[in-house]
Amino acid sequence: MITLFNENWLFSELALDANTMYKDNKPVFFNPVDFYNQAQNQNYKPVKLPHDWMIYHVKDLYKNSVGFYKKLFRLSEDEITNRRTAIRFEGIYMNSAVWVNGKLAGEWKYGYSTFEYDISKLVKAGDNIIEVIAVYQNCNTRWYSGAGIFRDVTFINTP
Repeated sequence: MITLFNENWLFSELALDANTMYKDNKPVFFNPVDFYNQAQNQNYKPVKLPHDWMIYHVKDLYKNSVGFYKKLFRLSEDEITNRRTAIRFEGIYMNSAVWVNGKLAGEWKYGYSTFEYDISKLVKAGDNIIEVIAVYQNCNTRWYSGAGIFRDVTFINTP
């Protein structure tokens, strides 16, 4: 069963100070994993995917920032016993990492391509939480790229 997974997401944005973008006159490339401990202290608001947080900064496009997404979902015992579970992202711009129930499912650096993680060993019967952190650092494209989970997400559960 493949289910569109775009509803009931929460989002928060953390601006990156321009002073942190360089160290010893060299650009710093942030990793989403570096921000995981800050995810719990964010002020989340409901969003529906696809979502582009950069479009809300029309006077400051290409603002360096980190986007935090999370979603709570429930699975029954029947949905996990002898089943495979995966999550597919059609696009997250740009540098992203995904956690399920506090365990890292994987990282994906390229913002325009689809990727999928097998999360069978990370989900459980009952409440589950998926967290996504995406880091946007300018300048990384010559076109407007947007920032965030800007394409559909699907949940896959098969025998």
